[in-house]
Amino acid sequence: MKEVRGPVLVGVAIAAAAVIGGAVFAVVRKKGALASDEAGKGAKGDSAS
Repeated sequence: MKEVRGPVLVGVAIAAAAVIGGAVFAVVRKKGALASDEAGKGAKGDSAS
């Protein structure tokens, strides 16, 4: 069992990193969208599409 433990932990770590990274990316993207909406309020922004 001990030989299997390493790869499993690595897989779990990669999965956790992917989930955390995805969440952070989503938040950053949302903030970026909000910022570009604020910046393009006067003009017709491309972010509308």
